[in-house]
Order: sequence, then structure tokens, then C-alpha cells
Amino acid sequence: MILPNKVIKPNESLLYLSSRILPKVTPVGISFDELYDSVNLSLTPRIGVEKFILCLNFLYILGKLEVQNEIVKVKL
Repeated sequence: MILPNKVIKPNESLLYLSSRILPKVTPVGISFDELYDSVNLSLTPRIGVEKFILCLNFLYILGKLEVQNEIVKVKL
């Protein structure tokens, strides 16, 4: 699910989707709903909330995001 394989297309992998989410997050921060809407406007196959949360968890584990008071911020 993280990497593409025979079943998961490259544009459906968490690695690709996370790379599309990360530029939308600013050091100032953005709310979850605004980030979700912004990402789905730029993607042609819209992603569901479940997969979006998995991508945010993946970026958080990698140390690229931080969350403070329900605001998602990029960690530089």
C-alpha cells in the first residue's frame, strides 16, 4: 500500500499521494479540512478520507509533519 505493486497503481500509492500533500502544507499551518479540499482539487482521482489520513500518518512518522491544536504544519 505504501509502494506501488501489481495491484496498487503508482498514483494510488501512499508514497505518491504523500508527495502531493506535502507541498500544500505550510510552516504557518492549515486545517485538516482545508488541506483535504486543497489536495483533492489538484488530484484527478479524488482520494477518500481514510487514505488521506493514512498519508498524513505516513508523513508524521517520517517526521515531516506536526500537529498542534488541530492545525497541520510542515516540520522543517
